Amino acid sequence: MTAGGIVAEGIRLQGETDRSVIRQRVAGALDKVGLDASVLPRTPGQISGGQRQRVSIARALATEPRLLICDEPVSALDASNRNYILRLLSQLRTALGLSIVIISHDLSSLAGIADRVAVLYRGRIVEDGPVDQVFAAPQHPYTALLMASAPSVRHDRDFSPQQLTRTVAEAGALPETLLASFDDPAACVFATRCAFAAGPCTAQPPLVRAGDRRVVACHRHSEWMTLARARMADGRTTEGQLR
Repeated sequence: MTAGGIVAEGIRLQGETDRSVIRQRVAGALDKVGLDASVLPRTPGQISGGQRQRVSIARALATEPRLLICDEPVSALDASNRNYILRLLSQLRTALGLSIVIISHDLSSLAGIADRVAVLYRGRIVEDGPVDQVFAAPQHPYTALLMASAPSVRHDRDFSPQQLTRTVAEAGALPETLLASFDDPAACVFATRCAFAAGPCTAQPPLVRAGDRRVVACHRHSEWMTLARARMADGRTTEGQLR
């Protein structure tokens, strides 16, 4: 299919049959994402990756939605196109009054666009809250590990979120002798990977409040960060002391 046909398809599926109306809505959708009529006769193989992503967004916008669901919208793009698409989504949200749900494994891609972030592990929400609060002080060890996986050029001397998340990553998983205790469907879904898992973690933790407009599913959410900071302060801390 051509780019024009791809964008028009959703409009036709909505029941619109007037060709002039379809052409007008296609042109309007392309304009919203910064593309002109020159891409209409081209196939996806004849345009760049960034243009293909914008055609995909235009296809969704052409149906005039109130909610846009973006599944890994920038995972296959280079840095410049990635930043462009994220800025575009942010602008569209404001200009069109859209609600946008972004599904991503890369927390850094949400920093400039999201109001809230819900972190899931094996299908369960383990932390949910305003994106700035979650990034500044993760309440769940898995959130900290996700943050630690993002590269950073900062080298802070104090106990920064970057240092803290690296410490959680370096703490490692449970020793084999303890794994069996948490290898149960009723246990916390993250227990077998968590360096801070203990007795209470044999049961699935409920979502509880952890500050203003935040919830977390972790039995040790009020103490694991203190344990991690202690490890940062004393490089000789053992895994046993962490627990």
